[in-house]
Amino acid sequence: MRYYLLSNVFFFCFIGSFTADVSFAKDKDSAQQKEAVVATLTKEQISEFSEYVHSKDLRREEVIVSDRLLSEKQRELNGFMNEMLKEFGIESGKAYTFDRETKSLYLLSTNQVDKAGNPARTLVRKMKSDSESQYVSRLMIARRLTEQQIFVLREIREEKTKEYAMVDAKLRQIFKLEPQVPYRLDEKTGQIIRMAVPQSVNSATQAKDAATVGTDKKSAKKK
Repeated sequence: MRYYLLSNVFFFCFIGSFTADVSFAKDKDSAQQKEAVVATLTKEQISEFSEYVHSKDLRREEVIVSDRLLSEKQRELNGFMNEMLKEFGIESGKAYTFDRETKSLYLLSTNQVDKAGNPARTLVRKMKSDSESQYVSRLMIARRLTEQQIFVLREIREEKTKEYAMVDAKLRQIFKLEPQVPYRLDEKTGQIIRMAVPQSVNSATQAKDAATVGTDKKSAKKK
């Protein structure tokens, strides 16, 4: 038997008997008693629902991959910056330029310009050897490329997150599902079941937070 879980965060597809492994369901039996069938789908509707599930799963994975790559690139950038600070006194958050001909490292001003209209520059260090000159040049190029990669990855992540939200909103609109409420689909019976949410003063907000925690725990298990 296959179930599709629809929460305000992500879809999960379960093969086999469904187990309510959701963090906000403190007691499995009591949670199941509070669940409610909100609709029964036809075979065609089940297929359509499944397609939306698949689409959301793909975007979810793309967001996860983007996050992982962003973390890797950020670690790389931190490594470059630590090395540049240690060896040449180059600080993060400041702009520099390196003149290969004169082997000179300059700090670029953010509020002053020279006669040509370019950012004013201050000599930071003059390299003593060709090897030192090549080393700082490679580090600066690596920093610039990594910063560009991080920028692109952030844009991709934002785009995929928006796409995920759009698919989620469309799915809820088509099947008349409430926003920020978790549902699951029993593919065998075609029943859409609204899952239990604990009663609280701030039920909507806490349900969203709880679902997020439950999702994070599942992701952590995969790692």
